[in-house]
Amino acid sequence: MNTNCRQGKVEVIDHSLLSESSRNVYPQLSNGQKVEKDSQAQSHSILSNYFTEEITDDPFGSVCDSSANESTESTDNPGISNCAQLEPKQDVTSLNRLRQRDAWLPSESTQKALLSPSPKNKLVEIKPILMGNDYEIGGSGSDSAFDPFYYLLAQYTSDEPNVNAIRRAPSIELRSQSGDDLKKLINNGWYTCALNLTYRILSAAGFKNEETEAILSPYTAQIWLSRLALLVRTQNYELAEHEFATFNNMEAPNFYFEYSPQRYPERAGSIIPFSLRLIHAELPSHLNRTNEALDRLYYLLAIIGRIQSNLEKGFREDGSISEPDLVYRQASLNLWTARKIRVLSSCLSIFLHKLDYQSALNIVRQLTHLCSDDQVVLRGFCSLLGRVHLQFGDLQTAKAFFDRSLSNAEFPLDDKLQLLILQNFQNALLSIGKGEYEEAKKLFETVLQLDPTNVAAANNLAICSLYVGRLSESIEALEDLTTTGLTSQPINNLDVLTTASKNTGLFTSFMFNTRCRRFCLHDVMVSNLAVLYEVESDLATLKKVSLLKKLVAISGEPVHISSFKLSMK
Repeated sequence: MNTNCRQGKVEVIDHSLLSESSRNVYPQLSNGQKVEKDSQAQSHSILSNYFTEEITDDPFGSVCDSSANESTESTDNPGISNCAQLEPKQDVTSLNRLRQRDAWLPSESTQKALLSPSPKNKLVEIKPILMGNDYEIGGSGSDSAFDPFYYLLAQYTSDEPNVNAIRRAPSIELRSQSGDDLKKLINNGWYTCALNLTYRILSAAGFKNEETEAILSPYTAQIWLSRLALLVRTQNYELAEHEFATFNNMEAPNFYFEYSPQRYPERAGSIIPFSLRLIHAELPSHLNRTNEALDRLYYLLAIIGRIQSNLEKGFREDGSISEPDLVYRQASLNLWTARKIRVLSSCLSIFLHKLDYQSALNIVRQLTHLCSDDQVVLRGFCSLLGRVHLQFGDLQTAKAFFDRSLSNAEFPLDDKLQLLILQNFQNALLSIGKGEYEEAKKLFETVLQLDPTNVAAANNLAICSLYVGRLSESIEALEDLTTTGLTSQPINNLDVLTTASKNTGLFTSFMFNTRCRRFCLHDVMVSNLAVLYEVESDLATLKKVSLLKKLVAISGEPVHISSFKLSMK
């Protein structure tokens, strides 16, 4: 069998801590290309499966959060007046929660401007500007102009009426300029439509050019957060960087509530959401500037450290006045510890991507200290450390950490199946480290029998099959998983998939965050399948179009359109 990948690379999926640890374990293909992971996969937090505590910094979930205290209902003229309205009075509990969430330490020059009573000492206000146009594909102005799946399929099929029948983008006429509509589009995966809606909302609010008046309020800041998160999700990294540049490194007096005490009475802190600062810090990593991303992330960690220090010394987050309420300080410390964990997780992903394992191990030690009270998380770290040591070729230490991730684990009855899955999965990784690909293949097959929706197992089964010369089995593994559970139902109805065994009575519920588009769909999975089609035969285009036809039946954009490796004219 010819295992040359003529037009692409087979990639290792960044899922369940697997890709970073198995990247070097797999050998080179016969044409010298390494089995690699997709660079975009690093956008997923490598620790996402281990931190189940709710964190309120979800770029999408916080869209138009009611705590912003501004109306998100559509109006006949949704312009500046709607965004600049005075904030209603808050009770003490709400104010405390907002103060904890919005706290930030401005730069010295910004702090001086905020404290200065003289208008002459105020710095120039910074207004973010939209740098791109109304995001449209094809320029037709129709609903399908905002649906890359429709546009791509229409290029490769002459049956346009059939495409119209199975692919329905949200109507432009039915989409108002409200935050609620934006959230619905995002929840159902219509990312390009949502991106277009953010443009229209922000344009109406005055952010289209420098000449128009605009006010950065909690509401418009949430729309900016959604827009920039969507630009990253749709891989428009350059445009995201250009628009971030208009924020002046997220530092200006008018980015703080204290700048407008009449509009925001009793409010303090940053109007810019913490999630937006995090996206800004991570963005250079998507543009292969990992050192710059790390510099920004460590700057965030420095600010977080100062806030935590102020709280531990009995002050409020900014250190300005004392805070005698111990309950308040502890709640705030919990929030900022969770944010520190999130930032450290991003650093860890970058270090693993760079193969800087010593730095990665240092990050894991910090995370272990922060999560020392959570046995589930600590077991996850042991599993991660085992995978990292596989990169060193230290199988003995890797096995020891894998064993520790399973030892003294008091798994309840309904988690026994998950324990069995983890055991087989880790044994498969050890087999790969020993070069025993046939054994690893069998173990991954066992994992898929127990959990037919295990993306990481299917992807690695495909790679093992490819290495031992069974291309057809490699393709079959990805095809089976990619087409499992396909449905056109709204995603909110698909948050839980339960598998059961009538013989044992054991069951497990696989929870899927509403941002995970479908059970078994992942950009890298589809990308790998497209590459294998190219390896298999000259009919690759037909097979990729056939796969595209299956996925267009799902509403929204379940994977990025580039995963199909079909040129868009």
